[in-house]
Amino acid sequence: MQSKGLQSEKGRMGAKDGDRGDDDDARDDRRFVHELAARMNSNYWSDAAKRKCDAISEFYAEFDNENERRYRLGKDSLARPARESLRLWINAGENYRSWRSKFGEASARRLYGGHDFATST
Repeated sequence: MQSKGLQSEKGRMGAKDGDRGDDDDARDDRRFVHELAARMNSNYWSDAAKRKCDAISEFYAEFDNENERRYRLGKDSLARPARESLRLWINAGENYRSWRSKFGEASARRLYGGHDFATST
């Protein structure tokens, strides 16, 4: 008699019966973190007085509130992104437009070599 081993499962990309809810929950968790990170990035780059550490602290405050809500509902808590990951997400948002929004036109032109990217797109 020959064993099927994992052959019967090979190539299955979709969720198995009963697994759909777990995939949707994980997707919602990732969406929450990404949307929160996008807000953090937007808030940082639109406010000249906001420091990276302030934006990251605000991210963690909202993130912890979400974990408290999840705890009250009996759900698993989300793993906090590392501070370095958040700092890198903020840095990845740096471009001519975001720099201009935060520091002004003159500063953006100095940093980006005088190019007027706003009219070229």
